[in-house]
Amino acid sequence: MTKTKEDNAVGFDPMAAWTELQKAGLGPLAKSGTAWTEGVQQYFQEMSRFLTMRFEKDVETQKRVLACRDPEELRGLQAKFLQEALSDYYEETSRLMEIGRSYLDTARKPDQPKK
Repeated sequence: MTKTKEDNAVGFDPMAAWTELQKAGLGPLAKSGTAWTEGVQQYFQEMSRFLTMRFEKDVETQKRVLACRDPEELRGLQAKFLQEALSDYYEETSRLMEIGRSYLDTARKPDQPKK
């Protein structure tokens, strides 16, 4: 590299760097922003679906608990509720992680050539 008047002491040409940034354009940034927006939308839709489902299960369990007259039955209801809740939250965490991984992968993919 030949040293020009614009180069600084370490051989860096800020104008050349700026020109390269302009050539790259904002396409990758726009693409990642779109992927992020779509991912966040999908994430919140999934959270809404999950919370609605869990609320319905919680209300149903509460009805059964209030109608329960036997301590052994109550213990069974509580155990079933806890087991189902832990399973549901575990599965939901996996779904949300997959959504996040998916939209991050999309945001990081290089642009495909246009046909």
